[in-house]
Amino acid sequence: MSPLTLPPSKRHVRPYDSTSCEAATGGRDCPRHHHYTAPAQVRQIEPGVGEWPAELLADMTAPPSQLWVKSAGGDLAAMAAEAVVVTGSRASSSCGDHVAGELAAGLAQAGHVISNGGSFGIDTAAVRAALAVGGRVLLVLSGGVDVAYPRAHQDLFEQVLHHQGMLVSSTAPHAAPTRAGMAARAELAAALCRGVVIVEAAARSGALILADHADTMNRPLAAVPGPLTNCRSTGTHHLIKTGQAQLIEDANDITDVI
Repeated sequence: MSPLTLPPSKRHVRPYDSTSCEAATGGRDCPRHHHYTAPAQVRQIEPGVGEWPAELLADMTAPPSQLWVKSAGGDLAAMAAEAVVVTGSRASSSCGDHVAGELAAGLAQAGHVISNGGSFGIDTAAVRAALAVGGRVLLVLSGGVDVAYPRAHQDLFEQVLHHQGMLVSSTAPHAAPTRAGMAARAELAAALCRGVVIVEAAARSGALILADHADTMNRPLAAVPGPLTNCRSTGTHHLIKTGQAQLIEDANDITDVI
């Protein structure tokens, strides 16, 4: 099997078609999707509130004392309990985007929530694929939940909310992303999930910071191997070689890991 080529799925799942109308439009007007008709609202939650994900946040070094959530409904604790982070390089290859899409679509069809930071590259590919098959998305942001970052993803974030998704941050509304906020976001994303999958990561990729947090919190960690000549595979290969991450080839492998 050539690197980054997925074998046929062991389950009967609908394949992700990156050229479908859903993928092109972010899932607008697709009859098989479940939509929220009410506008998304921002709310602040604290320990003791029903949707506070206490069990997951307990694994953090210093859990936040409050979180801000933007959604038109839903429960953060319930979403996080079903979330799998699919993330990787922002400067991803077309092959990496394809693989991220296949994995995210397969996980979404199996009932998992797809999570990441909503950045360029692998994050975008995973989010669009999940939406295209009717899946839900949890975006963990470094700035306020009412601040789209990257700005080019304003429409994508709106589609996440429209399709029963959720935005969450430990940073107060209206705040722009900062370096400290991005570091906090990596740990929070690792906490609010059942497992983490890294698709393409260079030696100094920010995705490896999230992977380290996941390892510290004992979250199942998986990585996709790539060509030896691709510098974007250096980080994922390191995770696999050191035993931090399990090598996976399809969504069923991820399900087995988590």
